[in-house]
Amino acid sequence: MSEYERRLAAAKAELDSVGLKAPRMIPGMPFLLRMLGESPRPWPYLPLHLRLLAYGIPFALINFVVNVLWHWTSFRQDPTIILAMSLIAIPLFTLLMGFLERMRWCRKGLSRWEEL
Repeated sequence: MSEYERRLAAAKAELDSVGLKAPRMIPGMPFLLRMLGESPRPWPYLPLHLRLLAYGIPFALINFVVNVLWHWTSFRQDPTIILAMSLIAIPLFTLLMGFLERMRWCRKGLSRWEEL
């Protein structure tokens, strides 16, 4: 059994013992994690910055599309206002999701991936 498989089994056992169920990974996530130099692991054991990116990047794309679509309708905005709204909304949303992540997973007393 490799080191990765041992850690993965220990992580699943720890999640079961605490009574938590980790969300399933989206299909492309293991590939993206390998590209970033990380090993695929259950969601609570991912580093916080990767979990924040998983929330921030889709929100940024949705925010951009909504602002562009509003700009094409009769609702006209100055492009600098759209940029300012995006530069404020994206970090605020990401920080909010980070706070919720800390409340949901980090206060459960789970071990770090490196300690498993």
